[in-house]
Amino acid sequence: MTERRLLKGLAKGNVKYYEKLVDTYSKYVTVVVQNVGRTLSTQDIEELVADVFIKIWNNRDKLDIREECLKGYLAVMARNITLNKLKMAGKIQQVELEENEVYGENDNSLESKILQSEMQQTVLELIEQLPDPDNEIFIRRYLYFESLNEISENMNIPLGTVGTKIARSKTKLKKGLLERGVCYE
Repeated sequence: MTERRLLKGLAKGNVKYYEKLVDTYSKYVTVVVQNVGRTLSTQDIEELVADVFIKIWNNRDKLDIREECLKGYLAVMARNITLNKLKMAGKIQQVELEENEVYGENDNSLESKILQSEMQQTVLELIEQLPDPDNEIFIRRYLYFESLNEISENMNIPLGTVGTKIARSKTKLKKGLLERGVCYE
């Protein structure tokens, strides 16, 4: 079954396609949750994985995911749900640079939500376009929060190479955003 067909069936509310989504991606989502929430119990991890798929099911009619970005979309959703759990449990402090103000997340207008969704979609597309293993290294670093040493060991790539590939990937992403007319700081 193709991802396009899976997404269309899911959007129509077909439980068969939802079950296929869960069967296909539950291990992947579990790995993301485990990597982001390293201090969480097995029970918490299982709950968060379930939360990811429940959220997808509950919002199935509103989803606007391109088939080539499904895996990245699931990773971002799993990461964000896990970070929210950790923040609520007081296990991490919010040290982000007032992201809400920078990205206008406090603005609940439809326009703001659409712009934010489009930006996430653009970034996911650009990450997917990175060559192997650059895209995997980038995802491990910024979605799974793996250290450079962990990435080096897990992928059997020299530490210096990992750092270089991350720097080059950032440059490519910045260039891609600029080409699409997205300003960033």
